[in-house]
Amino acid sequence: MICQNNQSLQISIILAAVQFLQLLYFPFQSQIKYAWYNHKLSSQIQEFLSYFTIIRMLINQSTSLYLMVMYFIISIILLTTLLIIILTIQKSLYNQKVIILFLAKSIQFIMSIGFAEILRILLGYLLCQPDQNGILKMVYLVDQECWVGDYYYHAIFVIISLLLFIFFVIICSKLFIELRNNKKNTFSQREGISYSYLFIYIIFSMASYSLFQLPKYSICVIAIQNITSFIFFYRMYYKHPFYNQTVQKIWISISGLVFHTNLMQLMAFLFNHLIVQNSMLGWLITCPMAIVIFLGRQNHQIDLIKINLARYQSTENIVKDCEYLVELADSYEKDQTKEIQVLGFLEMHESTCLQANCAIKINKNLAMKFQENPKYTDERLIFKELINQLYQNGINKYPQSIDLRIHYSYFLYDHLADGQKALHELVKAEQLNPDFGQQFQIFSMKKILEDSFSKTFFGVNTLEYSVSIDRNIQFQQSQLKQRILEGSYQMLQFWNQLLEEIPNLTVLSILGRKVLGSIQQIRKQITLMQKTNTFNQSTKKLICKFSDYVFYMSDTMKFAKININYQSDEVNYQSKFLDQNNLLGSQDLSSYSQPVIVLELFSNNNQNSIVKNINQATCSLLGFSRTDIIGHSICQLFQSNYSKLHQYVVQRYFTSDSQVQLSILPQRYQFFKTKSQYVILAQSASSILQTEKGVFQFLRLTTDVNYRNYAYIIFNGDGKIENISASCISILKLDIRKLQLKQLNIEQLFPNLLSNKETYFNKMNKIVYEYHKSKVKSLNFVVYEKEKRKQIGFMVQLFEISDKNLYNKKEEKQQIFGYYLKIEQIEHKLVNNSPKIKTKQTTKEFTYSIEQRAFIYGNANSLQDSVKEDNEIQVVSKQKTIFQPKKLSKKQNSSLKQDQNQMSYGFDIKTLRLFQGKIQEIIDPNQEEDDDDNVKDNTEHSKTEIIIDKNQSNQINTQNDLSLYLQNIPYPTFLRRLVLLNNILLLVLFAISCIMYSTLYVTFLKFKNAVELGAASNQRFSSLMKIQSNLQDLRGCNLNIEALEQQKIGDEFININFLELKNELNLLLEQNNLLTSSDLTINQNYQTYISEFEEPQIQMFSVDNSYQNFTYSQAVQQLIARAITLNNSELSKFIDNNEDFHYFVHNTFNSIAKYEYVSQNYYFSNIYSLLDDLKTFEDVFFILSSSCVLLIFFFCQFYLHSHQSYMRNIISAFLEIKEQSLKQIVSKIRNFLQMLQTTDDDDVDQFDLEQNENQEEQELEELTKNSKKRKFKYSSESENKIQIRIIFVSLLFYSYFCYLYFSSTTIISYSNLLIPLVNITSYIPSQYRLIDNSIKEMLYDSEAMIMNELNSIDKMNYLIDEIQALDAELHILNQKNEHILSAEYIQLFNEIYILSPCTIIIEYDQSVTNASCLSFNENILKDGLAVAISSFFENACKMVQEYYYYDPNAIYSNLTYNLSSNHKKNFTYNILNTRDSNDNRQMQKVFIRICHLQLMKELLNQLNNYFSFLAFQLTLLFMIFCIIAVFTHFLIWIPILANFYQEAQKNLETLTIIPVEDLNKCVQIQEHLKNLKELNQ
Repeated sequence: MICQNNQSLQISIILAAVQFLQLLYFPFQSQIKYAWYNHKLSSQIQEFLSYFTIIRMLINQSTSLYLMVMYFIISIILLTTLLIIILTIQKSLYNQKVIILFLAKSIQFIMSIGFAEILRILLGYLLCQPDQNGILKMVYLVDQECWVGDYYYHAIFVIISLLLFIFFVIICSKLFIELRNNKKNTFSQREGISYSYLFIYIIFSMASYSLFQLPKYSICVIAIQNITSFIFFYRMYYKHPFYNQTVQKIWISISGLVFHTNLMQLMAFLFNHLIVQNSMLGWLITCPMAIVIFLGRQNHQIDLIKINLARYQSTENIVKDCEYLVELADSYEKDQTKEIQVLGFLEMHESTCLQANCAIKINKNLAMKFQENPKYTDERLIFKELINQLYQNGINKYPQSIDLRIHYSYFLYDHLADGQKALHELVKAEQLNPDFGQQFQIFSMKKILEDSFSKTFFGVNTLEYSVSIDRNIQFQQSQLKQRILEGSYQMLQFWNQLLEEIPNLTVLSILGRKVLGSIQQIRKQITLMQKTNTFNQSTKKLICKFSDYVFYMSDTMKFAKININYQSDEVNYQSKFLDQNNLLGSQDLSSYSQPVIVLELFSNNNQNSIVKNINQATCSLLGFSRTDIIGHSICQLFQSNYSKLHQYVVQRYFTSDSQVQLSILPQRYQFFKTKSQYVILAQSASSILQTEKGVFQFLRLTTDVNYRNYAYIIFNGDGKIENISASCISILKLDIRKLQLKQLNIEQLFPNLLSNKETYFNKMNKIVYEYHKSKVKSLNFVVYEKEKRKQIGFMVQLFEISDKNLYNKKEEKQQIFGYYLKIEQIEHKLVNNSPKIKTKQTTKEFTYSIEQRAFIYGNANSLQDSVKEDNEIQVVSKQKTIFQPKKLSKKQNSSLKQDQNQMSYGFDIKTLRLFQGKIQEIIDPNQEEDDDDNVKDNTEHSKTEIIIDKNQSNQINTQNDLSLYLQNIPYPTFLRRLVLLNNILLLVLFAISCIMYSTLYVTFLKFKNAVELGAASNQRFSSLMKIQSNLQDLRGCNLNIEALEQQKIGDEFININFLELKNELNLLLEQNNLLTSSDLTINQNYQTYISEFEEPQIQMFSVDNSYQNFTYSQAVQQLIARAITLNNSELSKFIDNNEDFHYFVHNTFNSIAKYEYVSQNYYFSNIYSLLDDLKTFEDVFFILSSSCVLLIFFFCQFYLHSHQSYMRNIISAFLEIKEQSLKQIVSKIRNFLQMLQTTDDDDVDQFDLEQNENQEEQELEELTKNSKKRKFKYSSESENKIQIRIIFVSLLFYSYFCYLYFSSTTIISYSNLLIPLVNITSYIPSQYRLIDNSIKEMLYDSEAMIMNELNSIDKMNYLIDEIQALDAELHILNQKNEHILSAEYIQLFNEIYILSPCTIIIEYDQSVTNASCLSFNENILKDGLAVAISSFFENACKMVQEYYYYDPNAIYSNLTYNLSSNHKKNFTYNILNTRDSNDNRQMQKVFIRICHLQLMKELLNQLNNYFSFLAFQLTLLFMIFCIIAVFTHFLIWIPILANFYQEAQKNLETLTIIPVEDLNKCVQIQEHLKNLKELNQ
């Protein structure tokens, strides 16, 4: 379960320490730390505590980093919530350990150190304050403006996530706090409400800090923190929620210190410098004192007298009293004070208890009758029985209390081990309408009980077994018979499927799993019957018949029986050990049929274990008498290496931490020494018991009955032979006397064995034996020739003598004490010719060889002679070899005849051979064959020898051997690599998505900045031209040529121009700072624009006509410096002779105006560079992501196909079984079913199946035939479903990347359409000013230079035509892009150009009144700015035309003003003071400027909103993609892999259905299994 998160004490302490520092940070927050009146010390403490907050790493960082961290946290919250909801709906996912582990760790993080930081990040995004300009910006990110643009979307999402997070934490505090006293989980609590006040303190502290930001509200923040911290401390101090006393003290100290800190801050804030001085130092001094007080506080104790006198006052008191008594019961034996309390409590309770069924009184009376029964005499058990009675009485008094019943169920399960009664109490509590939290507690406890019941029911090492079904013997037998009947029918259906003309392997696999399930149920039923002692002889006969004719079950019965006997023996032995008589040797152990040895163990490493007692079976096995062994060291019985191993195990036992009264050790094989100094191999089952008189070990020995003769050699790591078995005499011609006389090394017998140990470890392999009995030839020629002709080989298997699985931890290296070699002799005799068989009746039986200490199967007479003679016949088991008679060629026959003539001795002796279980006489035939047939026979003969060797080296005797063999076949390496490759591709795909997201998000932000920079570049030039206009007007005022304006408003005109100059200069500085502080990265495609912008090509001229070269930015800086100087100058300085005035006016006309395109190209090339990079990036990553998705899809399909092929390959092993064998298997099963349905249980042994006498010959002929591969069908519905999932997920991933790609394409096209509109909208006001200023400069000075050209009529007309074209292009672009422009912008544009713009102008410029705007130029603005601009062009053309028609000889008597004595200047000055000139000047300085500023602002706002929405949409989609990716990987991909692995194991397990005899006879099946194993390596 999720709440069962075993949290150690160390982890609890570390988490509590971090949480304490996080809580301590609140009184030292930036807003209220001044309340300490010690700024330096409080700042240092705040700096230290901030290291334990994640917000420190995010302060003043980029917005994108903050958003990434924030959305990562939100995704964890959403994923955790989603998984909990899915688990609630789909309970089958409880078995997914990865999901449960993720939820456990994430909830543990959120409920501890993560809560404050997650809440701080979420609230931090909503925390805003105004800056110096009054703009509301984030506190933690000064560059992020609040409640504008995309901030709205993020803020709304954060608010929703914040509410979900708080709700999630409240639910978790109810559900996932473990209320059961789990010793492994030190964080388990009595109730979760107290700990939830920690969250309340954090929430209210942060909320108050966010709401009351002004210093005057600091008292509210401090007061809220004091109140919430006091409630938290009160709950921790008086409610004692934690079971673990150490954790309880720590949290009392934490809550107390937090409250103490808040209280000291409140006192410092209210009374500092009045009552309390240096409160900060006082806090630092008193903190250690408070810690000592809290940690030194006594554990929570309950008045035991009150429990006896005033019982059952409330359910809460009952729970506390009982829990305290349980704690006393568990620990009073180690504490004398608690022991006195327990005894006093029991005595007082006995005297005060008035109930007739008082537990103490009843147990006291029963103890007098049953003095030896600890149930009535053990004070600890009596104490717990009394607690049980207190709970029951409490429930009787408060029957509606749900919490009391829940805690009572905890007590019953944890301390009385009564799960059934605990479940009964939970059921009753569930009927009382519990709330949501209590329902979850009941559900969690029920889940624990169910798991406990299942483990108890199916546990192998369980000593006590509860059976809830009927124990009637007949019922159990009928159950078993019914299961056997079902299994037999399923087995029959399985084999019938193989007899189909075209078998369906899919159906076969399904049937095979059903068969295995039935076999498993039969095994469980057998185990149940053995444990309930309902296994009689009739049942055994039934199972034996089932094993013989349906499925081999004998080994299962045997091992199950041994296991049950072993467990029951442990109970009996434990009870006998407590008596101590057996250990002292005062009783004979003859009641045990197996050899038994009792040892006394010592913790001293120098003292060996002593034999305390043995039984007669041990003496018979080893050849010793009781007096020879009892009282002596174990070294006398154990072989020396095993004696060292035994001593090592004993010392490890004494040094281990897991010492219990009874320890059962794993069974293992060990060598014991007999009295004749030979070793004998026996299996030992042992247990260690701790008693008051010492530690004793009880060994029970079992020896296996070997039908094959094995020899054993024990040697050390250097190869020195230490001991041998008695069978070495007959097999190796080596006895113990030779070993005692001459020390031998294993290399002398088997060269290169030690150098090739890996070849022989735990597997049989051939080896060369080179040790000879004598170096001199035998004088007996016949014997010599026989020895010469006999080819003797050996199969050996090497084992380590080590401490494997005995108190050995995984990280520790195994101790190796030596090795032993298992040896089997193989004889290959030359075959004379094809044998003809003469049947002969012989008597066969098992005979025990004293010397070899093994049973040998064969003729009684020959076996007796074989002990005496060297040339005995080795009998090989029928299951291991395939006998194939071969015909010899003429050449072979002739050579054999020649050898036989040379050996004429005993030619008339008949040759007998053991053939197919019978002694046969071999008669020589006279038969010839062609040379081609001989070649074929020789080839087959070599193949047969290879098969025999393989079968002997890899022997499968039983179904268990086959099962172990199949279990060792791993999942194919090729498929594992495919899975690894798919996982890598998934990781790469996720990395690509992360890179795409981060790049796109950053690109969107860069787009916003780039567009603003491009518009700012044009607006900077427009500001320069506006300042030029003001300088021209001020010059005119200084020279008194602005007669018309001075006539209208007088000197106010001068003040207006100075004010406009100041305002425009501030705007110019702001724009220039924005442009110069930007860091642009433009690709090499626009290198020309970069070079032009960075090249100092702009010539800036002075009054003396000298010049300097600057870059465009430097030139603008020069003009700004001159403008600042002029802004602070008097009116008299505004004249052409002034250096600053001339420098600004002349260079703006000639240098800046001429090279303005450099800045425009540079900043707008930045936009197009971003578009190009985005296009390239999207193309590359779309190709990569599409390729990755395609590869994942392809490899998933390939893996799926390969897996299905592997499954088909496994099942196809059944097709290798010959049809004749299949029919015989089906016939057996049918006959067994007939027997099962027609005979009684008692007559099972009377039924036998008829065997065909020629069955083996038919099998042999059938198996040796070369048959073609059978046709089959194979289809999988699950494969289609998985393919649909893979296709769906692949399409989902591909759709996501396609969306990103096409979204980027849309963004590029959208930007390409709007960027020209942004450019022209921001650029055209400067051109209106340029034409107006140029005309005015031409009228002021006919020799003036404009763009390094002489002022001319043609130049002015050209400028006017260009501006008219720009104005027309502006209208065309707005009309063309109307479908992508926002409704607000279109409405604003129409209101400005078509309707009246006066409302907008008045709103922006307070100096313009509604009347003046509407009456301007004969109410021209009423019809929109378009008409006014047309009038602007007409007026400009009119002024140029008037200047063009100037006649120096004409007398202009109609001039309004006489402003100069110069005839031409007086004419031109009068043109300057005309109404048309004045209207144009006011148009470009006020009306056009304001209108285009508003249009540009709305257009930029639209672009910003668009890119902000795209960024939010991108972030949301990326989060959804991440959730889908995690969901797909952990809930789809990993379960598919797990199912595939399980399917492979189940299919391999299905092969255990193959009968072992058919497996060993059929070479094709063996080769098939071998190929499977080689394929997987």
